[in-house]
Formats: sequence, C-alpha cells, structure tokens
Amino acid sequence: RQPRVAAVINGHSTPPLSGDRLVFAGVIGLLSWISVPIGSNREWSSGLMQAWIFILFAAWLISHRRTLFEINWPNGSRAILSLGGFVLCWVAIQTIPLPAFLVEPLNPELYEAYSNRPGGALEDQWLPLSADVASTAAAWKLFCAYAALFVLTLALVNSTQRLTIVLGVIVAIGVAQCLYGIVVRFGGADLGLWDPGFSTNAVAGTYVNRNHFAGLVILAIGLLLGQFIKRSARGPESLRWRNVLDWLTRGLLGPGLWITFLLVILLGGLILSTSRGALGSFAVAFVMTSVLVRQGRGLGRGSAVLGVLCVLAVLWFGSGDSVQSISTKGFESNRPELAKTTFKLIQQAPVIGGGAGTYQWRFPQVRDERLHDAYYDHAHNDYLETLSDIGAVGFIPLLCAVVLLMRRLLHGARNRNDLVAAMASTGCFAACAAALTHALVDFNFQIPANAAYFFVIAATGLAAADRTVVRHK
Repeated sequence: RQPRVAAVINGHSTPPLSGDRLVFAGVIGLLSWISVPIGSNREWSSGLMQAWIFILFAAWLISHRRTLFEINWPNGSRAILSLGGFVLCWVAIQTIPLPAFLVEPLNPELYEAYSNRPGGALEDQWLPLSADVASTAAAWKLFCAYAALFVLTLALVNSTQRLTIVLGVIVAIGVAQCLYGIVVRFGGADLGLWDPGFSTNAVAGTYVNRNHFAGLVILAIGLLLGQFIKRSARGPESLRWRNVLDWLTRGLLGPGLWITFLLVILLGGLILSTSRGALGSFAVAFVMTSVLVRQGRGLGRGSAVLGVLCVLAVLWFGSGDSVQSISTKGFESNRPELAKTTFKLIQQAPVIGGGAGTYQWRFPQVRDERLHDAYYDHAHNDYLETLSDIGAVGFIPLLCAVVLLMRRLLHGARNRNDLVAAMASTGCFAACAAALTHALVDFNFQIPANAAYFFVIAATGLAAADRTVVRHK
C-alpha cells in the first residue's frame, strides 16, 4: 500500500487533506473540552459533545466527497469498523417493533411486562426488543458519535506530528485535571468550575465521581508509560549501589525529566483519588505492557523507577485518605453482590439483551436484600452491563473488536522501528489495557468523556502501529 498522496481531480493535483486542518483543530478543541463539564456526563454536555462530533464528521465527509475511497486506513481498522458497525445495527434493531410472537421466546420477562399493561392480548401486537426504546435510541446516538470520532481519528492522524499532538493533548488534560483537583482538595475552593460533589475528601478534578476522574488519569499515565518503558529497558552496569544510584539519577533527571515531572503529577492525582480499582488497574497495565512488549525484560528495573516516582508523588502531594481507605477496606467491596444481581438481568435475555442503556430501569426488578435496598444505575462492571444490555449478539462482536485492537497495538509496540511510533503504540496499548482492566470494577465506558478518550487513543494507536500510515517526517 502507498501512503496518502495528492489526488488528481479534474486534471489538477489537489491535496486530499486540504480541508483536514480545520477538522483536526476541531477534534483537538473537542478533546480539550469534554472532560471539563463533569466528564460530559449530563444530558446537555453529552448532547453538546455528540453535536460537535457529528458536525466535524459531516465537514470531513464534505471535504473528502471525491477522495473518500483513496484514504489509507490502518491495518486491522476495517475489521474493527465492520464489527462495530454490526453492533450499531443490532442496537438500532432493538428499537424496532417486532411481532409479539417473536419477542416472547427471546425475552419472556419483557413479554410478560408488556402483557400486564392494560390493553388486552398481545398476539397481534408489535413490540420492541428494548425495555425502554427512548434510552436505547439515546444510547445508539451516543455509540454513533463514538464511531464517528473513531473514524475521524483514524483518518486525520497520518503523521508523527499529529500523533504527538493528539496524545499530548490527552496527557495535558489529565495533568490539568490533577492540578485542578489538588488545588480544590487542599485549597477548599472550586475555582468557579463544577463542584466536585461527594468526592470532596478526594481529588476528583471536575468530575463528580473520583473513580471516573481516576479513569481519565490512568489513560494519561498509560500514554506516558510508552516512553517510560522504552527508556527503562537498559539497566545499570552492575548492582553496586553507586551504579544503581547513578542509573536512577540519569533516568529521573536526564533527557526525560519532563516525563518524570508529568508522571509525578499524574501519580499524585491518582493516589489522592483513593480509587482502589484505578490503582490496581494501573499496576496490572504496567506489568502487562512491560511483560508483553519487552518480553519480561526490564520489568524489575521499570518497577523500581516507578516505585521511586510514587514515593516522590507521596512526598510532594501526600497520600490523602488512600492509606486509610486501603487499610480499612482492603479488597472488600459490594461489587460481587452487584455482579450477581446483574447476572439475573443477563439470564432474562442472554442472547438479545434487555436494550442498550436500560440497565438503570431494569435493575429494581432484580435488586435483593444483599444490596440493602441501594439503587444502582450502572453495574460497576462494563462487561456485565454491556452483556445485559445488548446480549451475546452484540457483546461477542464487540469483544472480538477489542481483541483485534489490542493485538494490533501490541504488534506495533513490538515491531515498529520508528521510535516515536513505537512509543505511541506502547503507550496506547498501556492506556487501553488500563481502561479495559478498570472496566471490571467500574463503569468508565458509561462516562462519555472517558469513553471518547478511549476511542481516540485506540484509533491513534492503530495509526501508529501501521508503518504505511504514520511515517517519521
């Protein structure tokens, strides 16, 4: 395959990406904004994010109306887009009324709920597969926005310059959120931005929930881990304390000093968030990336340097309530009870699901005394909630897309000779691994800003992993 070249239109050589600069600037503006209004986790802010994405996507389509089929898509992206397109079609089908005799065997609980409504028999009626069509339609529009942003990123990130800008902006947003949250935590003022709400005893940035803030932070840390892991591959000449001290000093204060500085701020924000799930996910992602990318080499050395950075973060910012939270709660949580309750919803319609975005409406019917009458609008496990909402028909293709994504990112991290692209692929792999691990104990993919950042990082990593798309220029 050849990289993007000028297209000949009406006998004249015209750059196919001439209108991309404004669209790319719009994407950067979007990334800079969406985390600010509570992670875009309100109807107005989520709607603004979706409208922004669709406008940018429409502008990009118009600018490429004659050269759309000449775009060089990264390896693996077509299969991922095909699987994602199937999921979008399935969610749309969940909103379409079907004959009642088809709905009854697919979702008996839903059929019974419809039969209890006033209006007589259902044999001749048409019913949707979703328990709440409005919620499923809203979820479908949000999923379409994520898909459009994913496609935009794939098409626009075609050079190391744009690659660096996109990932740098996400890291900068994470650092800015940490600094803002730390000022709020220790200064006691919200500085005129959104009130951190019930996370006032922990750093939460402009998010209401500290766990969602921590989900953004581990994405930013993951992106920096690409450079951190590559730099820590070479160890000290010997294990004598002078050589080890010299190696640590050069690693922390050498040419990568700015990485050290940013990592300390991000680690400080992560520790002060007191999010046990995010801390564990970060550790798992670091070990996974070090082992898979370096085949186990440099894991001990990288862990030593990372431990020093954590100590520096604690000495600088303190540990807040993290030590107390971990010592008193340990791994104790209500997540297992909530998972068992979610399994009841999955069993109602394991194949087709109850409808995307309907978990909060279906949860009360399966809630029991183990949760002490608590109400949950999400399952605190994105995998179980997704399986509950869209069933095996939608969940299996989505899972296959994630596996393909991680394989391509790992391939780029291992095999790219371009140092910038290799670091970007490694960082994107670490960030995606951290987010996917965190999804086991929380619902960051239900937070629009965090989900959008994930899709941008995934698309950027795919572009970086393909040497025919991103070349050093």
